[in-house]
Amino acid sequence: MFFMLAFMQTLGLFTFFRGIYLYEVSAYIKVFLAIIIEFGVFNLTLMLIFCKYFPTWLCVVLGFSGISLIYLAISTAVMEFLRICKFNNEKIYYFFAILSIILALTAYCRSISQPDIKNIVITSNKLKKDSKIVQLSDLHTGPVLKRGWIEKIVEKVNEINPDLIVITGDSVDSFVQNGLDNLKPFNSFKSPVYMVLGNHEYYCNAPEWIKVFKQMGIKILMNNHIVIDDNYALGGADWVHNYKDDSQHLIAKTFTDVPKNMPKVLLSHYPKSFAEAKSEEVLLQLSGHTHGGMTFPANIFVSMANGGYLRGLYKELNSKGEYSYLYVNDGTGLWPGMPARLGTTNEITLINLKKDNN
Repeated sequence: MFFMLAFMQTLGLFTFFRGIYLYEVSAYIKVFLAIIIEFGVFNLTLMLIFCKYFPTWLCVVLGFSGISLIYLAISTAVMEFLRICKFNNEKIYYFFAILSIILALTAYCRSISQPDIKNIVITSNKLKKDSKIVQLSDLHTGPVLKRGWIEKIVEKVNEINPDLIVITGDSVDSFVQNGLDNLKPFNSFKSPVYMVLGNHEYYCNAPEWIKVFKQMGIKILMNNHIVIDDNYALGGADWVHNYKDDSQHLIAKTFTDVPKNMPKVLLSHYPKSFAEAKSEEVLLQLSGHTHGGMTFPANIFVSMANGGYLRGLYKELNSKGEYSYLYVNDGTGLWPGMPARLGTTNEITLINLKKDNN
C-alpha cells in the first residue's frame, strides 16, 4: 500500500509540475486541477480498504479524481515528449487537459451504465443436452451501485430465462448491515443461483455474507461441485482457500468423484487459475476479477497480473490434448476505486453450452 501511495504521489507531482504549473492559465484552474490530482493520488490507496466506509459522494469524487489523474498524467507525458522534440504549444496542452477531463467523465458514466448482454457458445460431444448459463461477476454493490441498479440487472436476467445463474465473485463492497438492502432483488431471480466468493467478499466479512446468500437460496460453492441435470459438473474454487498462494490450488479437490467423461464447468474469480483448471481437464472456466482492464493503461498491468488473461474467451489445449475454455467477464458493475470504462463495457454473459453431435 505504501508503494502504491508513493507511486501515485510521484505521478501527481509529475503531472502538476511538468504540466499544469508550466502553463499560463488562471490560478483558480491550477488550484482546481491540483485538488483533482491530490484526490486522485489517494484514490487507489484508500478505496481498496476504506470505500466500504465512505459515503457515495466521496467514492464518486475519489474515483473520478483517480481516473482524471491517469489521463492528465498521460497528457503531461505527451507534452514532455513534444518539448524534447522542440515543439511546445500551450494550445495543444489545453486541448489534452480538457480532453482528459472529458474522457474521465465519459469513462465514469460508462462504468455505471447498465450492462450489455454478451453471448458465447461452447460445444462439446460430452454434453448430453444444451444448457443456458448466465454469468454475473464483480457487481461491487455498496458505495455507488445500489438497489435500483441491481433490480434492473435482475429484470434483464429473468428475461433471458437461463437454466441457471452463476456469480463469479466480488458481488459486494460493503458490510451486511449497510449493503443488505442492495442485494434484496436477488430474491427475485427465477433461475437457480450458484456463486463463488471473490477477494472483496472477504474484505467485507465473508462469513456474514455467506449466511445472507444462503438465506436467499443461493448455493455457494467452496472447493466442491454439484452435478447439473446429469449433464455436467459445476464446481467452485474459493478465493481464499485457493489463491492466497499460487501453489495452493485445490481444483482437483473441487471435482473429486466426478464421473470420468462428465464435462466440468469451473467457477473461479481468479482467471490465472486456468493453468490448474486445464490440468484437471475442465471444459470451461468462468472468471472475473479483471474488469476487462477497464481502460488504458490500466489494462496493461491488469493483464500482466492475471497471467495474460484479461477479457473474453480463451481456448487452449489441456492435459488430455482436448480444448479447455476460459471466459473472463468484463465485470457486471464497477469497483469504486477505478470507475472507468473505455474499450470495455459492463456485461451480463450468456453462455450457451451446446451438445456437439459430430
